[in-house]
Amino acid sequence: MGAGPLTPEQARAAIAEATAARAPMRGSDRVFAVRLFALAAATVGLAALLALFGLLPPWMGPIEGLLAGVGLGGAVVLVLAAQTRQRAQTREGKRIFLTTVVIWVVWAEVVQEFSFRSDWMFHGLPQVVRGGHLLVSALIAVVPLLIGALMLGRRR
Repeated sequence: MGAGPLTPEQARAAIAEATAARAPMRGSDRVFAVRLFALAAATVGLAALLALFGLLPPWMGPIEGLLAGVGLGGAVVLVLAAQTRQRAQTREGKRIFLTTVVIWVVWAEVVQEFSFRSDWMFHGLPQVVRGGHLLVSALIAVVPLLIGALMLGRRR
């Protein structure tokens, strides 16, 4: 803008820009929903993979855990790496995304602790049953991710 008075078009453009900046969320925040859905899919997919690992010989136990940890850690790192490259989202969208991830981590830990302490994941259960229980626990654990993705995905 120049030093002189604003033209009506410049004033309208400035008002539109200010209104857009004040909007709590934008359509560009939908990329967060995709990332949250990706984390949820990775979590459930890895739980399904672990359930299938139960059909493998018992000596592969440590390898299974390592592969699952690397897979989930890799998914989280990829999502967070993509997150640092994006700067077009609103502060509110970023805040909701980060809050959702933190709530998910805490909630997943609660689900895991409950699953083991209630004998839902008891080691003595048949492997097929334990695998099914692991998959159900993973589906329960991703609920915060799905809620956050729906919140961010419904923006205009």
